[in-house]
Amino acid sequence: MGRGCAGRRPPLLFVHGVFHGAWCWDEHFLDFFADHGWDSYALTLRGHHCGDDIRMLRTCRIRDYVDDVRSVADRLPKAPVLIGHSMGAYIVGKLVERRHAPAVVLLTPMPGADALRTPLLRRNLLPLAASLARGRLKPIVGTPERCRAAFFCQSTPDHVVARYTSMLTEESIAAVADMILGRRPRVPPVGGPPVLVMGASDDGIFSARQIRAIAARYATAPVIVARTGHDMMLDDTWKVTAGHIDAWLTTVLTRPR
Repeated sequence: MGRGCAGRRPPLLFVHGVFHGAWCWDEHFLDFFADHGWDSYALTLRGHHCGDDIRMLRTCRIRDYVDDVRSVADRLPKAPVLIGHSMGAYIVGKLVERRHAPAVVLLTPMPGADALRTPLLRRNLLPLAASLARGRLKPIVGTPERCRAAFFCQSTPDHVVARYTSMLTEESIAAVADMILGRRPRVPPVGGPPVLVMGASDDGIFSARQIRAIAARYATAPVIVARTGHDMMLDDTWKVTAGHIDAWLTTVLTRPR
């Protein structure tokens, strides 16, 4: 899905994280960025469409998701700015190892093996063990209470959290294992794309320490948005996040390099 404005800037391609789909960008971000002069697109990774057979996910690996993003990027008129959330940030990092991007934005990025220390896992060891025994991950976020604890801050209205809980999909255990056990994305070499790393003050999955460590690898400091949960594009302060991305992209894409 996408919003077009026939602009001269590079398009934006948004990549979602675990349990989500393109819908998470369609709620606010696609219209916001189109209104601010950006051609904006979002894809749903294989197995994440509503109604997809969950058996499809059992064989999905991170490399498959990277191929999904590459396939969409190849069909765009220009090389897109890549904007990834959580697992999507990990996927974007893997893609830019081999593909040019004008700029990269990583929202609450997946910290690789350090994800084993996340608050989400510590809170849900028993539900996680039971879910893994059944070959499923969604139960750890599948109620409004668990969804809020993972993705939203405490001030997000109950009806909003309930609605988004109903839209979550199952996730590939193999893909999550790839991120935890595999080699983390390589940092682009000098002269590579500029990188913005953003975190959320009330992230229920990744800590500020983990976000700062990722930003340090890219030789930058993270932007931490206050009063925001892990789902920065959906929580009440989404416009703060979107506005910062818009301002940063406008600056770095017009700066002589």
